Amino acid sequence: DIQVVGTYLYLAWAHSATNHPGGLEIFSISNRFLPVSVGHYETDDHVNAVRVVGNYAYLAVGTARTLTNDPGAIEIVELTNPGSPVRVGRIGTLGKANDIQFEGNFAYVPESTRWTGTNLLGALEIFDVSNPSLPTRAGVYDCPGSATSVAVSGAYAYLADGVTDLRVLDVSTPSNPASIGVYDVDERIVHSAEFAGPARYIERVN
Repeated sequence: DIQVVGTYLYLAWAHSATNHPGGLEIFSISNRFLPVSVGHYETDDHVNAVRVVGNYAYLAVGTARTLTNDPGAIEIVELTNPGSPVRVGRIGTLGKANDIQFEGNFAYVPESTRWTGTNLLGALEIFDVSNPSLPTRAGVYDCPGSATSVAVSGAYAYLADGVTDLRVLDVSTPSNPASIGVYDVDERIVHSAEFAGPARYIERVN
């Protein structure tokens, strides 16, 4: 994943190496023809997404291994000194964290499936990050497939999951997110074939 804020570019990366599985690279792009690496931060797992809010980078981390019980985490890194980013907060997620988006003081994290004891469920977890050094879980919405991407606008979260292509959630009460609509593309009607692939990415354009 990648994000540009001001004159800095933030690059999340993942690697198969055991010793260096993932991290965050920070580049100065004040001269866009000559980007310069100014800092980096390594994690203990793959970094799947990055969002920069104020002086903090929020990393969605996790690796799919068993496909049933692969917990992830949100790591919060302070960027006051871009040359020396420092982790100030962390909280575990139920499944591999695939993406992260923000609305106000809340972070919305779609996650891969995990075994609940009776079935496999993905999730959208909502975290209160008003105190970046002490994030807390505010709410969870379980979905029947792996949740891969989310866009949030006001009281609504638009979720791409592995069963319905689009699920709309009312998140006006973060502790009690509720599904209010779904849309499943009938690929056989549109393409005369059923590809059976899950939705992977969603973006809301202002």
